[in-house]
Amino acid sequence: MRTISDAPSPSRISLRPFLAGAVVVALAVAGLAFLSEAFANGGQKVYLANIEPGSKNLPTQPSIVVTGTGGASAAAEHALVQLLIVRAAPYSRDFATDTPSSAAVAGDVSIAPVVDAIQAVGVPEGAIRVLSSPSLISVCSVSAKCSAARVDVTVDKPDLDLLNAIVDAAGEAAGKQELTVQDVGVGYTIGDCGPLHAQARDAAAADARGRAEAQAKALGVALGTLVVSSETAPTEPDDANGCPPFHGASSDAWWTPGSIGLTVPPFDPLAAPQVAISLQVTLAYAIQTDAVPSS
Repeated sequence: MRTISDAPSPSRISLRPFLAGAVVVALAVAGLAFLSEAFANGGQKVYLANIEPGSKNLPTQPSIVVTGTGGASAAAEHALVQLLIVRAAPYSRDFATDTPSSAAVAGDVSIAPVVDAIQAVGVPEGAIRVLSSPSLISVCSVSAKCSAARVDVTVDKPDLDLLNAIVDAAGEAAGKQELTVQDVGVGYTIGDCGPLHAQARDAAAADARGRAEAQAKALGVALGTLVVSSETAPTEPDDANGCPPFHGASSDAWWTPGSIGLTVPPFDPLAAPQVAISLQVTLAYAIQTDAVPSS
């Protein structure tokens, strides 16, 4: 007598789904590797591929990728001048008073003569602000004690002669008080940086297009359709006027942890007061495979 089992017989397992999955995973890993290398190079290296799922192979579209740089500038409408003034004495509020009366009683100096000298060259009193804080600077030398005050001067429609007059007058007045003008900086602004961004972008795109044409000529090929356009993002947002934010140099704080100095770039007494914008634009053009330019 033959017994027949009720349990179903094991079915044959197909390997085709596993092979297809392995191919998909391999392609994903390769794509991630390309992306990781692109980000590791600051986003400047870009891998372009045109994969056709229905084709027998996986071709990449021949492309030319170039980066262009463009800039634009305009005369500054406003300027913020900062002077970091240091004295060889511990911090006291009397140092930053508008009148030297209390300091004179104590036999100390005051920053008031510096403020008066700045006003004497034509700067209104309301455009001058004195910032006094122990956080401004904390080291003068290995053993000496010191303190600092920062004088901020706002100038409308600045010209180079006036800016130099402000710096010279402050330096001379500080010297008479046995004070030191340690750092001088200035930041320039305009009411709207939007038009400058547009001009810089147009210039960068034109520069990239020219580089692509030159590269195509060197390779003996013809440019095809523009397939990718990208713009390098700023490292931080623009200010309320659409202009790049100000930054002081690291040396403005004398490399002292916890202290601050200028919040604007260093002052160049020979540079015209202006606001400058620069941009980078990356373009990718397909290479024409059915046309070759004549030499």
